[in-house]
Amino acid sequence: MTLIKEYVCRTKIMKRILNFVILTGIVTLGFVFAETPDWSVNPSDYEHTASMTGILLFEGMLSDDPSDMVAAFVGDECRGVDAQGIYYPPSGQWIWGITLYANQEGEDFTFKGYDASANGVYDYSNFSYTFISDDIVGSAEDPVEWAFTTTDLPDWSVNPSDYEHTASMTGILLFEGMLSDDPSDMVAAFVGDECRGVDAQGIYYPPSGQWIWGITLYANQEGEDFTFKGY
Repeated sequence: MTLIKEYVCRTKIMKRILNFVILTGIVTLGFVFAETPDWSVNPSDYEHTASMTGILLFEGMLSDDPSDMVAAFVGDECRGVDAQGIYYPPSGQWIWGITLYANQEGEDFTFKGYDASANGVYDYSNFSYTFISDDIVGSAEDPVEWAFTTTDLPDWSVNPSDYEHTASMTGILLFEGMLSDDPSDMVAAFVGDECRGVDAQGIYYPPSGQWIWGITLYANQEGEDFTFKGY
């Protein structure tokens, strides 16, 4: 799940700017997540149904937010969605139920999840399903586990030998206003769609008690506008 912020700065690629940023500046980068998904399905388009009941896990954490969502897909086509969890007292868990729609048996279903508290969409789940008409999968007592994770790291990279000038930037990361304390988070600098710097490993800074990231920015001329992406 890539998180994007249109944070723009006009960088001057000079030694004195580089020193100023390192010694006196910590830049706070904020990032935004995806909009609430508009997943929907038209039941009248399909002849057959099956049902599925499960719990949601995001990065291994059990969801207790009824505003979270789960949706079923065949390819890119939404074939079922539940946008409202229901609390099940015997287990103390929130559960979701999807009616799956199809016109033939044997179709392969995948699942996506929406974490409302993080406002982020997860495109990968450990669970898949081959459609059988009138099938009932999972129950409130024995729910399916839709475990959503972020599996694909961004392939951000830059070739320093392509550029003549550098500057550097040190900062902290905030996602939806929450300070990052995960050294595996990433930040990258771009000019247009071209990656011009990346830091994939935060470093703990004891005096402030914060994790910080540092990017070397690359350019062939001054005055270029840099934007930033976070993961």
